[in-house]
Amino acid sequence: MLAGYSSGAVIFSEIDQIAEPRAVKRPSGAPVTLLAVTPLTGWLLAADEQGGVLWAPLGAG
Repeated sequence: MLAGYSSGAVIFSEIDQIAEPRAVKRPSGAPVTLLAVTPLTGWLLAADEQGGVLWAPLGAG
């Protein structure tokens, strides 16, 4: 599960895990406007209102 916040932060958590969600993107001050995950490779694309973009793998870690 992914969540993007108005602060620009993005968190990720596996639905079947008890562990706390982990931060994927730190707050940037600009609201997250897009979250997408590639279905086969598990890469995350996150974008914010100011044009900031994160393209990163969602592997364990």
